[in-house]
Amino acid sequence: TNQVALRQCNDLRVCASGYEVKEEIAKKNHFLLATHLTSLNLQFFHVGARETQYIATALQENNTLTSLDLNRTQIEVQSIASALKGNTTLTSLTLGTNNTRNGGAQFIASMLETNNALKTLGLFSTCLGDEGAQSIATALKANQTLTTLDLRYNAIGDLGTQYIFSALATNHSLTTLDLCDNHFGSQGAQYIASALKINKTLTTLKLGRAEGLVRARCGVEGARDIASALEVNNTITTLYLGTNDVKDEGAQYLAAALKANNTLVTLNLYDNNIGDEGAQCLASVLKTNNTLSSLSLSSK
Repeated sequence: TNQVALRQCNDLRVCASGYEVKEEIAKKNHFLLATHLTSLNLQFFHVGARETQYIATALQENNTLTSLDLNRTQIEVQSIASALKGNTTLTSLTLGTNNTRNGGAQFIASMLETNNALKTLGLFSTCLGDEGAQSIATALKANQTLTTLDLRYNAIGDLGTQYIFSALATNHSLTTLDLCDNHFGSQGAQYIASALKINKTLTTLKLGRAEGLVRARCGVEGARDIASALEVNNTITTLYLGTNDVKDEGAQYLAAALKANNTLVTLNLYDNNIGDEGAQCLASVLKTNNTLSSLSLSSK
């Protein structure tokens, strides 16, 4: 296999294609310049300023790498983003759990505006907030190649949600968006619903929350607005709304939407305080809805 994986260890061992190479990134980065290398995983390995510069320089020269995982590396995001502006081969990039404060989000956005190769971008737990979300949203209006975007755990509130989903009115490439465990509530859900009535490319949308980690919920009002969007949207196939306090009333709105919707295949309503009344409404609509094949109503 043409994959390299670095894990946090004392001697920084690199295992590739069945043989073992011992190199310190600060001294040499030949594995990044290898013409055969297609996938590089550096997650959990601390990357300092000097190592970041080596990697960034190599990315400007490498023309075979398609997947790069920098999760939890404490890498300088600005340098990596700048190096990828003109890259034409990397299709998957994970920058999760790295700090994008001090302009990091702007550098990523600037990269997305010019990069035409990247299809999958992981930005979970990168401290984006509403300001960072605005930068990413601006880039999405220009970028027409990115298909998957992971924005989990970024403290994105109603305003940041508005930025992101306003961009989806003109973006025609994004098919999967993960906004789980962010801070938007019913107002944010309204912005989401408005975009879903227009957007024709998004197929997977994840809006779930982890119990106790995020207090904001879409609630009944949010469920009502999203349900109204599902009545006209014909592209969403997977929707996660777990732990959003939808309750019986929200479930009724969603059930009514499923009478008109004929594209949704998976609906996750985990831990939403849905009782017998809401469950019965959803069960009843399944008698006539022939597309929904997976429905989760489990509780914690």
